[in-house]
Amino acid sequence: MSSDPGAVLVLGGTGHLGRFVVAALLERGVAVRVLSRDPGRARAVLGDRVEILQGDLCDPASVAPAMAGVARCVVTVSAMSPATFRRSREIECDAVIAALEQGQRDRLQRVVLVSIFAIDLALAGRLGIDNARIKHDLESWLAASGLAWTVLGQPPSMEVLFAFIRGGRTMAVPGGGPPRLPTIAPQDTGALAADAVLRDDLHGQRIRLVAVPPVSFPEAAQRIGAVWGREVRFVAPPLFIPIALRWLLTPLAALNDKLGFVHTMLGYLRLLNAFPSEGLDADRERLATLFDHRFTTLEEEAEARRPEPV
Repeated sequence: MSSDPGAVLVLGGTGHLGRFVVAALLERGVAVRVLSRDPGRARAVLGDRVEILQGDLCDPASVAPAMAGVARCVVTVSAMSPATFRRSREIECDAVIAALEQGQRDRLQRVVLVSIFAIDLALAGRLGIDNARIKHDLESWLAASGLAWTVLGQPPSMEVLFAFIRGGRTMAVPGGGPPRLPTIAPQDTGALAADAVLRDDLHGQRIRLVAVPPVSFPEAAQRIGAVWGREVRFVAPPLFIPIALRWLLTPLAALNDKLGFVHTMLGYLRLLNAFPSEGLDADRERLATLFDHRFTTLEEEAEARRPEPV
């Protein structure tokens, strides 16, 4: 681990994962820099100990000051929102590459990219999802860049297990989900990314973050219910319903951002049911050998999300 890393730049530092990377770096006594279009909002999210520079990742003029003097960077950029999903390639790939190229012209040496869990271009193509190609292109650039890089393959956040629970009593997952789904708490991703960017022994590695034993959705419902002291019933509506809805939305998706975003999310629902299950146990063993970290359990996350008594 570097004794004096200087300020670490976190691109996407106010996002779902980025804010936890920032917090983990601060806990380790590291100076952190974040680029934000809305510094006031960023300050409210990240606190007063972070250097926040106003700017847009897609604007090279505002990116240059953020990259200046930075030797290490964590990338957690996501464009998955109704307002930005159509610009995913521009934001998640093209702008990130341009920023890292600027950094290379100065001091940048080490990059940790939080990417998707696995890249299956054939599957993504069948489902009409662009994200795998976008991340593939970014990872390919990074591998050829000359930078010291590490890619962390992020599985679904543990939050996904709770997102399907309605009324605190029913988990409804169209298609039922895969038989084994790897998940990780976002604070654990933050800790791993912070550790990885400060280390100099992980260059050229792509590490899939299988932090805790993978679970099926029915098992997750049972375990969450045990913590909450109530039955969380699991139901699996037929997957053909969201598939048919996505097909019906296809001609309208290009005309309306909200409908387009729903169309995209329905594609990800199909991807969730086809989530890769090969090699998960080996991934978990490898992660345990690379990082000395106690991972958040599903029960701990369920306790933190315990519903208020009715």
